[in-house]
Amino acid sequence: MSKALGNNIKRLRKEIGLRQWQLSIKMEVTAQTVSSWEVGRTEPNMGQIEMLCRIFNCDMSELLRGTENHVLPEDRRLVDAFHDAPESVKDAIRTLLGIK
Repeated sequence: MSKALGNNIKRLRKEIGLRQWQLSIKMEVTAQTVSSWEVGRTEPNMGQIEMLCRIFNCDMSELLRGTENHVLPEDRRLVDAFHDAPESVKDAIRTLLGIK
């Protein structure tokens, strides 16, 4: 069983503000099943992994392996805005931060 997967499920669940029982309702499983995933005792099947990705709005890579450079939920809007900004704005931000 993968402890990393369980940790990622727990982290992503908390990021979107769900309790185990709330996620269990969305997943149509018991709260004990969610708990079992999070501690690495069991793992969700492929269909459940796909459903978790939709609920957490993440890709399968983030769910299965996590991300080393994880962005906090409150900063995600800023990162998204940066990526959507014109190149001139990105350059100005990089200059301001001393990154170039």
